[in-house]
Amino acid sequence: MADSLPERTPAGTLNGLGGIAAWSQKTEAQYRSEQRGRIEVKANPIAAFVGSITNALLGIFNPNGHFAGIGQWAQAKQEDIATLQDKTQKLEGVVGYCHTYSLGGSSNAIAGDIRIPIDRQIGPIVGATIANGAIYLSSKGLWVADAQLSAEGYTSLGSTYMNIQIRVYAPNGTLHAQRIAEADTSSRESLVVHVPFVVPSAGYYVELWGNAAFGRGSRGGSVWNGMSVEKRSTETS
Repeated sequence: MADSLPERTPAGTLNGLGGIAAWSQKTEAQYRSEQRGRIEVKANPIAAFVGSITNALLGIFNPNGHFAGIGQWAQAKQEDIATLQDKTQKLEGVVGYCHTYSLGGSSNAIAGDIRIPIDRQIGPIVGATIANGAIYLSSKGLWVADAQLSAEGYTSLGSTYMNIQIRVYAPNGTLHAQRIAEADTSSRESLVVHVPFVVPSAGYYVELWGNAAFGRGSRGGSVWNGMSVEKRSTETS
């Protein structure tokens, strides 16, 4: 009679009573931990795949990421163009502006034309300076000036006539350009004047003038008066 074949226990099965005993000695917590580990191992490749897609999307749409997105890229390019344009204009001498007003106004102790010294700055100044109650221009070219002045109501003295003037003077003090806006009223009145002018060199300066009856006076502060200049071109003709 042939020898009987040795018993073989398939891999992964409980090997007799010893295997059953070993399995029964495992606590429920150990068993759950083993099962959880098997699930996590199988889930990891899927989680990694989903995570890679998520990170890619965040990289495109998150402005703080490596890729700023199309909108952010376009905005950055616009800022670069604006910066380049500003630098180019400054190099060409095109940019120039200055905004001012008179803090104290005038009392108009005498009738006739009087100078209103501008002594306060609004915002930055480029291509000009404020000195001696006037705006001095730092370059030649086409400039535009605007001004406003508010006068008190008419009193019993003088006339009802009033005006506001922008005057442009050459470096030697001669009158180079002038424009006047006027009114004839006894009421409190605000006048504005606008004038384009060309200067052939740096050093020209712009002043604010007014004319009102004796004792009529003009109001001070940025609410009631002001003068601005802006450069439009380096050309003089």
